[in-house]
Amino acid sequence: MTELEKKDSQYQDLRRHIQSRDRSVQSFIKTHGYQVPNPQEKPLINKIQRDFTKAQEIADEKIHLAERALELINRHIRRLEMDLHQPVEVNNTPRLLARGKPKPPIVQTDDDYAPSPTAHKTHKRRASRTNSIISTSSSPRHRPVTPKWKKQVPEVRQPAEETTKVEVKARPAPEPETTAMEEDEPLYCICRQISYGQMIGCDNENCPHEWFHYECVGLTNPPKGSWYCPVCTAAMKQKTG
Repeated sequence: MTELEKKDSQYQDLRRHIQSRDRSVQSFIKTHGYQVPNPQEKPLINKIQRDFTKAQEIADEKIHLAERALELINRHIRRLEMDLHQPVEVNNTPRLLARGKPKPPIVQTDDDYAPSPTAHKTHKRRASRTNSIISTSSSPRHRPVTPKWKKQVPEVRQPAEETTKVEVKARPAPEPETTAMEEDEPLYCICRQISYGQMIGCDNENCPHEWFHYECVGLTNPPKGSWYCPVCTAAMKQKTG
């Protein structure tokens, strides 16, 4: 930009010189008429032509510099767009695995610390929850970032780390295995499933489902502008109709 400003300053100087010399020629003609020869006319015209040529060269250089600057700006914009479309959540997988890994149990031989059936059930639910998170983080269906996120993206919550106490002498009876998803796991989309893969948020603030899987609403790419789910679209049509 500094080089472009320098060229523009040179161009303006030449333009002022051309106008000044042209005024000198015109002033002599107005004073003495066309019949009286002006001894300075030819040198002035030669300087005007020389300045015109130099000004044209500078104008061409300004165009070249402007085109180069525009190309650099477009290249920078393309790089930013590529960075925005990269799935940044993939880089968090090692940290997620490390945080979700449970600590080894601490063995207690005191009978006073025998775990109750309720505590054993809670431990099994948390362990199952941990395995679910590790599986989700390493799965190819792990949700990437999409350009259209107008609401808080639903995420899998991290398990709370805790130190488990296992009684050697008194062991509670085994209970049926619980599922990887807790009962209070939020459900989204018209399919009423948890969040996975690419999802898009409905622009209706009162949408009952909020987020939708691309395949469930027939999308392959992020839509441009506002997007409303099929449920909200039908409701709006019913109100206007």
